[in-house]
Amino acid sequence: MRVDVADAGGTQLELPRRIVEQLRALSVQAVVVPLAAVVRTSADAVVLRGDTPGVLGILRALRDAGAHPATPVILLGTPEGTGPYKEGPGFGAEHVLPKDASAERIAEVLRSITRRTAPGPAAGP
Repeated sequence: MRVDVADAGGTQLELPRRIVEQLRALSVQAVVVPLAAVVRTSADAVVLRGDTPGVLGILRALRDAGAHPATPVILLGTPEGTGPYKEGPGFGAEHVLPKDASAERIAEVLRSITRRTAPGPAAGP
């Protein structure tokens, strides 16, 4: 499984790198990509910081005009201006986790959502 972890730059720079290192230690092929590259992703899943300015616009662009609009997305935390949110689907993402979710929890959810969204066997004649 290949996972793109979006890097918004600025003060959040360390988080994507730390997540990638931790996911790799759990045998998840993770890479840091610029936030703008999410729309063109060919990864099996994407991890975004929910409180990144413009994250909902990026998610909407992925869904509406992205190279692979069905790519599963995990948001870490909720978008600015939204209230507390329980873990699960929301904001156009397959799963919202707390901003400080462990790499183990992120990997668990990634495996779960990529299994659910994987194409099934081709139908025979």
